[in-house]
Amino acid sequence: MLGMPRLRPLLAPLVALASWTCASPPPDGRFELTIELVENGRPVPGLIRVRDARGRAIPLPPLLPRGLGLEAGHPSLEWYVVPGRAALRLPRERLSLEAFRGLETEISRVELGEGGGDRAFLQIPLQVFLNAAGRGWRGANTHLHLKEISRGEADR
Repeated sequence: MLGMPRLRPLLAPLVALASWTCASPPPDGRFELTIELVENGRPVPGLIRVRDARGRAIPLPPLLPRGLGLEAGHPSLEWYVVPGRAALRLPRERLSLEAFRGLETEISRVELGEGGGDRAFLQIPLQVFLNAAGRGWRGANTHLHLKEISRGEADR
């Protein structure tokens, strides 16, 4: 049996190899896009949808789908909650991103080319067309669908 002093020279290359393989993302044809929604120069939460060149919505794990609990194919399932900033793994292809916040912003649209980098950062400015709170109004149509989900999913 090998003693500990004889194992030490073998451990360094194994640790280096393990850290290199763990640090390198798998070559899956995707890139990391960090998205930040911005309103009046400050990060804000909102909703985002990403579509491919054929117009199909792309799933965005680990983000929470807007239509959680609704039947498959419901249009609300194409929209995901962004807590202000989120890092997503997206396919390297032409993409269309849409974002908005509440009932008071226009839908912002951004088109992305295929790009070549492994990481990118994108700020999406949201344009407010009505400051309802500034006029003393309160929103009443903002809600979540909690149908047929567990307590843990509801808390999330």
